[in-house]
Amino acid sequence: LGTPEIRASTGEEDMSTINGAEALNALPSALTLTSDPAHALLPFKGRRIAFFLDYDGTLTPIVTNPMDALMSDSMREIVRSLAALYPTAIVSGRPIATAHGFVKLDDLYYAGNHGMDITGPSNSLIKHQVVDDMYRPALESANAQLTRTLAEVEGVLLEDNTFSLSVHYRAVPSEDGRRKV
Repeated sequence: LGTPEIRASTGEEDMSTINGAEALNALPSALTLTSDPAHALLPFKGRRIAFFLDYDGTLTPIVTNPMDALMSDSMREIVRSLAALYPTAIVSGRPIATAHGFVKLDDLYYAGNHGMDITGPSNSLIKHQVVDDMYRPALESANAQLTRTLAEVEGVLLEDNTFSLSVHYRAVPSEDGRRKV
């Protein structure tokens, strides 16, 4: 299959069709930022910067029980400061209400259920739900089947995220149990 070819623009000139790796190398990267804010933002001049932050494992440590993934007050202040300067989104597999309940910041965008449910700050008109409620019966059926199938697996946690299901297996102690999951 190879690397897909894409068309990309650096904002200054159009680039010919190149492979994906070359395009990524040609675009500005936050990884090249320095401690000097004026110099750090030069590659982004004329562009609108936004930040998309994953909740679990990025803003919080990875934990065995997902309900124990609590954001520290210092991290919350960092995110609040970032959101005061740039549009900032929290992206999570969790429902928006759960992610918002953990982050506790209103002036952010939230993409819950891996982007199937999106909302913006209170002053934003963004509210998007990709999955219709008509899919709930299928998810409930899948949830019931998974509950039966995984009932004997010690440590497994099945989470209903409204528009998706998550099976957490970090606490499953046996290799046989992890294989079954």
